Amino acid sequence: MDNIGLGMSTTGLGMLIVFLGLVFLMFIMLGLAGISKIGGKKPAAAVSAEPAKAAPKADGITAVAPEPARTVAETVVRPAAGGGADEIAAISAVMAIMMSEGISGQVTAVRPIGAKINTWALAGRRDLMAGRL
Repeated sequence: MDNIGLGMSTTGLGMLIVFLGLVFLMFIMLGLAGISKIGGKKPAAAVSAEPAKAAPKADGITAVAPEPARTVAETVVRPAAGGGADEIAAISAVMAIMMSEGISGQVTAVRPIGAKINTWALAGRRDLMAGRL
């Protein structure tokens, strides 16, 4: 009977130490996350250097005229520096594949990701993009 009591007390003490250690590590991780959030705050977006075009004054009120929306043809006419027709063909192929899978969407921006990309990061990016559409 003495061995069972000693074994149970040793087991309980061991489990207590392990869980207290885990709680201690949890607070360390929460503290590090809080510190990284404090240092990682990004500044507010910079204001455009080009002022908005003002319409003529009428009765002392200045109205700001909205910029006209660009058509698809206007955006395609000016290809990116690295792409051209090949880039447009690649985007069209991706959109065709997505539409065949039942996902519809609109291309709003194209950013090159470079040759040395982490495979896990690329998989995560694909998952995020599929979730947005």
